Amino acid sequence: MGNYNKEILELDIRKENIAENARKHTIEYHNGLIKLLEAKVNGNTEGILKLSEAVNDNLSKVISLNNAVIEISFDIAKKTLSKAFLSAGLKIEENTNERV
Repeated sequence: MGNYNKEILELDIRKENIAENARKHTIEYHNGLIKLLEAKVNGNTEGILKLSEAVNDNLSKVISLNNAVIEISFDIAKKTLSKAFLSAGLKIEENTNERV
């Protein structure tokens, strides 16, 4: 952890907390999906709408949380690379308008 500064460490902790939350919702999503499939296979139409909504809600949460993990990971990578470039004495020019 010698290469971490406080800001990067806090981002990493936040990322891991969000990732853990995403894992919990992924389990809930899969459990709900199994219940939904069982209800459809067994012809139990009562409660299918509620199960479907719960499955959709958990899937949305999983996607959103994983997106947040990716964004934070990019922020960590950018800050780490910027720190490395500065330590190496390289000048960093921000040019967000050009695409490679």
